[in-house]
Amino acid sequence: MQIKKIALTSTALLRGFLVFILLLLLSLWVLGFQVFSTYVVEKQHSLSTIAGSMQKRIDKYRVAAYQLYDASGKNDALALQPNGAQEVRLRPDVYFIDKPHKKTDAMIFGSHESATYPRALAMSRYLDVLWGAENNNFTLYYLNGSDNSLTLISTQPLRETNPRFRDSYIGLLVDSRRNEMLQQANILDERESFSPLRKYRFLNDYYFTQRMIFNQPGHLATIIAFDLPINDIIPLNMARANFVLNSAAELNTTDGSVDDDDLDGAQTPRVYSRMNGAMLEITAPLSNAPLSMTYRVSLISLALDLLHNNLWLVLIDL
Repeated sequence: MQIKKIALTSTALLRGFLVFILLLLLSLWVLGFQVFSTYVVEKQHSLSTIAGSMQKRIDKYRVAAYQLYDASGKNDALALQPNGAQEVRLRPDVYFIDKPHKKTDAMIFGSHESATYPRALAMSRYLDVLWGAENNNFTLYYLNGSDNSLTLISTQPLRETNPRFRDSYIGLLVDSRRNEMLQQANILDERESFSPLRKYRFLNDYYFTQRMIFNQPGHLATIIAFDLPINDIIPLNMARANFVLNSAAELNTTDGSVDDDDLDGAQTPRVYSRMNGAMLEITAPLSNAPLSMTYRVSLISLALDLLHNNLWLVLIDL
């Protein structure tokens, strides 16, 4: 029985190598697509968790703002003062509240009524309990509509920065917050507003400001603002500088309504991703606030990062 030999010509070898190269390129494309899809899904889950944590924090300080405002109108609550507390005048319009067993520092800016000091003291005591177990930097700004004074209560040390107060970072921060709050008081149809993400000048901490306005008959509006940090709710593998906090209207349709495709079966906004030029944007709307948290990453840096993390697989394939 004669065995037939397969003739290997140059054309057959060339075709075989071409098919093999095409299969390798196809496997590289499938690998890259799978790695990219896994990255996007992971970031979407992380951003959904971040948005949920931010929403809980916003709801918590909504309640705290109403409690502080309601307590400020009750003289019996303000009359309870801890022993050893006193109001120290540092400058003509700057007053420091010196109290024992403190978690927070409190200062009053501007001429104020006699009820402003016990009110600030009571708010400071309330925040001592609320922020007692916190390691992040929290700050309260209380713009009193009765005497137009501004009370600042913060977990950061305030008195040490006061000797050159007008030229210090705290002084500029207070002036900018006062201007923001006065501008907010002139907006009649908006009772709550939020700032973009900000960064402390001397710390690698990012935060946003939540402002709430309370109208008072016969007086200017009273505004309560909180500086709320986000460092503790962001995973370590996500760069804080890549986050952007937008109002929901900027990412919705032109008339400000939400598309039906952006709602799931429970009528809650879902996380989505899109390409914006050379940037990949992953956005998670908040469920009970007109805000959207966006994570932006450059496609070039993303490709280099994914290539670095999967270098051995690519080299084996090549």
